[in-house]
Amino acid sequence: FTVLQRSELIIVALLAWPLIGERIDGRFWIGAAIALGGLMLIQNPFAETDARAVGAAWAGVAVLCFALMTVITRKVVHRIDVVSVNALRLWLSLACWFAWNGLPSELFEISVPQMLYGSLAGFFGPFMARLCLMNSAKYIEARVTTLVTLAAPPLTLVIAYILLSDLPNAREIQGGIVMLVGISIPVISLMLQARQPRTTRAG
Repeated sequence: FTVLQRSELIIVALLAWPLIGERIDGRFWIGAAIALGGLMLIQNPFAETDARAVGAAWAGVAVLCFALMTVITRKVVHRIDVVSVNALRLWLSLACWFAWNGLPSELFEISVPQMLYGSLAGFFGPFMARLCLMNSAKYIEARVTTLVTLAAPPLTLVIAYILLSDLPNAREIQGGIVMLVGISIPVISLMLQARQPRTTRAG
């Protein structure tokens, strides 16, 4: 699922071109290819022997929804209040979840530690992470935002080691390094392009 979800990178780039006019340069495709290669090195989807077509289809729907949300956010971000929109999105998600699943009896069995950890996950994940992504749309192109989020898997390895003493294996370390190299190519290119007009004006 993680590998399939990261294909959002390609879908965002393809949608952003016709919908909001963000053209794709060669450095982006090179960096994206390297980063996706590193992700597959960390977790090879072809090594799974019990793949489920239905699960892959649901993952594809999720990828399309996330891609559309990223592109639409980039298109309208200067006309909305991102905090209010993000809060409304979360409440709508909660309402849709209960409408889909009803009121499971397991909710009444949640312990205080589970509630605490669930609240922390909700704060850092659906709330804070998405709020930062929405704010990034004010400054960088949609495909670049999506590319930078590919840094999550290698960063997760580092944080897991720090907090859980879960030492990544050699394959995961190599894949993480490859991913970060791929991500850095278009990001550094973007930074150099941003500095170029200032240098020209200064000259």
